[in-house]
Amino acid sequence: MFNKTGVLFQSGMFAMLCSLPLMADGMKMPMRFTDEASPEQVLKTYPLDSLKKLAVMSHHGKADKEVRLANGHEGWVYSIGKHRTLKTYVAPNGEKKTVIESLSGDIDRSYTLVFDDDGQVIDVLYQGELSSMSALQLQSKPMISQ
Repeated sequence: MFNKTGVLFQSGMFAMLCSLPLMADGMKMPMRFTDEASPEQVLKTYPLDSLKKLAVMSHHGKADKEVRLANGHEGWVYSIGKHRTLKTYVAPNGEKKTVIESLSGDIDRSYTLVFDDDGQVIDVLYQGELSSMSALQLQSKPMISQ
């Protein structure tokens, strides 16, 4: 009996993960981290303080590396480079979900998702060959001095 329930629960969870194209409030998911995507556009439009770890993993796939940042926050590193591949998984209900997976090799650049203690994305850090920037930096509104 437990075994059937466990299998049903696991199948249901997988199906739920595979069917998350939009967030619960109808907000679209962020751009994927790809070679073709402009880092500035990705960072400017990334929805901060609204994505939790489950939605991030469903959308971006498993991180290449998990790190503890100097400020104590958890970070998930996604490496972008020549050795990334699309892989399609099929849920038990037949729905297909395509995610980007990394293979070992040279890395051109990376994005690090920074999580707060509640598991929400609070910043995205970009590291390229010649530049680095953050979503907080690009999304901050300029201060008006009077």
